[in-house]
Amino acid sequence: MNVSQADIDNAKDRFRAKVKSGYYKPDSKGRVKRSDGSYTTERNYLESTLAEKFAADLLGCKFNNEVYESGGDGGLDFVIPTTKGDKEVEVIWMGFRKGTEEIREEGHLIVNPYQPTRWSDIYVMISGSINSGFKFLGWTTHAKLRQKPKKDFGYGEKYAMHSNDLFNYDQLLPFLK
Repeated sequence: MNVSQADIDNAKDRFRAKVKSGYYKPDSKGRVKRSDGSYTTERNYLESTLAEKFAADLLGCKFNNEVYESGGDGGLDFVIPTTKGDKEVEVIWMGFRKGTEEIREEGHLIVNPYQPTRWSDIYVMISGSINSGFKFLGWTTHAKLRQKPKKDFGYGEKYAMHSNDLFNYDQLLPFLK
């Protein structure tokens, strides 16, 4: 993936809009608390936004690069047009191992059950970084995710599916037809 300065600037603008709107709340350690109780940083937000762009480009879709003053990006990453109708896609970036820059290659796809406005038809999991490049790990539907037992990762029960349980890339196109 070719990352442009415009892509980086856009991601930073989205992050700042979330902080300015109060959607993200900064703390004294340079982290910001999300509305679901988890934490992020500007760096993590930048990486996750560009993982979203990678997924949209990979699937031939238009990435939602809009910046909304009321909440950063509006929650929708992109839409896949299909013969069954448009499918909303949420990209989940795996991030780094805690306290390191080591890329996580497996883990849980986590979605907050108390924010239905953030639910999507399809979830796509991506690993990697701007420096190393991004990689498609798998995907699932919201219906399949909800069939799994909820898990608590320290900030309340969430829908969660381990990356080993996701569908592979080759299974996505037949699903969309």
